[in-house]
Amino acid sequence: MEEAIIAGVTEVSSSRRRGFRWGWWGAAVTHVSSNLVRKSRTVNALTAAAQGMLGSVSKVGHLLWLEVTGLFFVAFAVIGGLAAWHEYAKHKVLSGRLGAALCFMVIFAWFGVSSFWRARRRA
Repeated sequence: MEEAIIAGVTEVSSSRRRGFRWGWWGAAVTHVSSNLVRKSRTVNALTAAAQGMLGSVSKVGHLLWLEVTGLFFVAFAVIGGLAAWHEYAKHKVLSGRLGAALCFMVIFAWFGVSSFWRARRRA
């Protein structure tokens, strides 16, 4: 019975040693291959190309984001202007609803115009 336990322990420790050796060899192979990759002109060229492409794509994506949000803000301002016009035509007097619709229209028009200005500045 004791021999089986001892045999199990030695078997485990032997597999641990093999794993340790493989880990050392794996680390050495990884280190050498990473040095070779780092010195490779092809890998450096592909890395530079990817960085340049991602920079350009992110800039265009940001400009598109600013323009789309500006379009939505201007559309909301138009909707607010139509609501203000409808409220004024209905009552012919300055009311709280008319004031709220006008404030909504002015704020969203400002958001839309400033979003387009930011896109123009960054282009």
